[in-house]
Amino acid sequence: MEIKQPNITTELENPITITLIWSTKWKRWDEQKYTTEYSDTFTETITDVRYALIYSRDNGNTWLHMIDDDVVKPEPSATAGYPDTALWLNDAAPDGDETFTWDVADTAYFPEGNYLIRLEAYRNNQLIHYAYHEQGIYINR
Repeated sequence: MEIKQPNITTELENPITITLIWSTKWKRWDEQKYTTEYSDTFTETITDVRYALIYSRDNGNTWLHMIDDDVVKPEPSATAGYPDTALWLNDAAPDGDETFTWDVADTAYFPEGNYLIRLEAYRNNQLIHYAYHEQGIYINR
């Protein structure tokens, strides 16, 4: 999966909201087939994927949910912790881009500065099937 927007060149001038756009493909991390047994045209429906959208204001030391700004609970085996499954978003567009509008209007809570955004994807009922993409952004106030 890949976060398409915002990206490193996106200018975020005093935003009220930030629209996240991402795409998900059923491919290995290097865009290759999982094994030689898979055909070149293999695809699978992405509808059994759910997403956790989180962000960090301190370069990844702590993470918060975009939906409610609650702290992501730490887990020893995960860098970012383990997101609250009640805040996961279902895949809405199996054949297209996904979007989420993040409310960053509170300038006291979202001051000018660097932020990491992280999108995590989990397969329903198979949490070890996990992918993520991180993107650095700068909010200018």
